Amino acid sequence: TCMVTPVSGEADNGPNETGKRKVRDDDSAVHHLLVLLASERAYKVETDYLAQGAAASVTGAISEPWRRKLVEWCFEVADHFGFDREVVNTAINYLDRAVCHKTQTSETPVVKRDCQLMA
Repeated sequence: TCMVTPVSGEADNGPNETGKRKVRDDDSAVHHLLVLLASERAYKVETDYLAQGAAASVTGAISEPWRRKLVEWCFEVADHFGFDREVVNTAINYLDRAVCHKTQTSETPVVKRDCQLMA
């Protein structure tokens, strides 16, 4: 549970003199987190494309060592251009989601070549 204390001794968070609701930083942070959690549940990807590719033993399927090399390359590019490393985390998250979605909607696993084009 999240405990939110009133700001500057005010007991409620109702409308002020102008009719607008007084927003506390704690309220908006809690609301933002709840929205993020709901979005995460709504867009959760269920497919493990690494295991699916290995199980199908498709030539050129994405493997864990190959994905690791891809991630390391992305970090090298980010470091070279002076980008924040968090950009790589977000990019790989998008890549994983795109590959998982393609894997869910297709009979065949995504191969390395397709993944390289996405990266």
